[in-house]
Amino acid sequence: MITMLHVLETLKGHGGTPRKLLYLARHIDRQQVKLVFAHFRPSPLAHEFIESGCQVHAIHTESPLALTWQIQEIARKCRANVICTHFTRALLTGFVAAKWHHIPIIHNEHSSAHYRQGLGRTLARLVLPWVDLIICNSEHTRQSIQKSFSGTKDKLVTIHNPVEERIAGRSVKEVRAELGVAANEILIIHVGRMIPERDQITILQGVYELRKTFSSVRLMMIGEGPQRADLELSARTMGLEGSAIFIGNRNEIGDYLQAADIYVNSTLDEGFGIAVVEAMLSRVPVVLSDRGAHPELIVPGKSGLLYEGGNSHALASQLGLLVGDPNLRRRMGDNGRRHAQRRFSPADYATRYLDFLKPKVSRYS
Repeated sequence: MITMLHVLETLKGHGGTPRKLLYLARHIDRQQVKLVFAHFRPSPLAHEFIESGCQVHAIHTESPLALTWQIQEIARKCRANVICTHFTRALLTGFVAAKWHHIPIIHNEHSSAHYRQGLGRTLARLVLPWVDLIICNSEHTRQSIQKSFSGTKDKLVTIHNPVEERIAGRSVKEVRAELGVAANEILIIHVGRMIPERDQITILQGVYELRKTFSSVRLMMIGEGPQRADLELSARTMGLEGSAIFIGNRNEIGDYLQAADIYVNSTLDEGFGIAVVEAMLSRVPVVLSDRGAHPELIVPGKSGLLYEGGNSHALASQLGLLVGDPNLRRRMGDNGRRHAQRRFSPADYATRYLDFLKPKVSRYS
């Protein structure tokens, strides 16, 4: 039996990492693995991990020394065979705890090296070459880490994120009524944190251009972030105030995906794109920038469309293909669902994760 201790900041309801770990918890072979999670910020999803049979420990400090001590104490009490870390602070404190107990440390990279800057980047450069394995969520992430952090090449592996379908709890009619979207209008949806790297201004510009030809198009933006106020201002300036709907963070993503006709993602540097695959699983055809991991998620022209990132004219053109052709939307949505089911299975993810981890644990036994 392998006791796997995962250390991360939070098991929050929004964001790809906690959901990925929840899928791991639900699909890992419990005859071989015991899962323990340690978090040090409020974690609304903690109860779901407990219901899935995991141990969950809340650490009520963010002091580096106290955090390191607490992690090694949890590792000692649960008799961890391996520590798995997520993001920089967990990497640093978990690394010390793993060396303390002479057990392997497996680090998980969830985005490209671009997102790690300043002191965090410097510290990661010192620590990453000494971990036992680095699991990346895409080839794009793997290549960026290898390029940015010397000494990591032989430690890097790729396991694409697992994704489960978001189940709808309300009818399409109910959701569209809530949003004020008519049955004959085309609803384009975007889900994502509103930060500069997401380039959501290009979505607004693309929809503005698209509406010159297709006036029935509406846009729904789900998410929060420092760019939200600026994006809402831009929408009003473009005359999209009644056509672009900003609804903040929502847990019931399945409801909104079911009510949508097209999903769009404009990010300029995407480590994976769980929201993209969730849309595919809901049979919503996707239009994606050609940046980051996006080309890994689809077969262009069959299970989704790519456009030149940052080019609103190219985005409007690709959206227009789907808006003007309901049969293409239906066909691409069906193809996307089948593709996502094959490539991003949570059961396959759990199996591969364990297969990569076992040799590292055995080496320390």
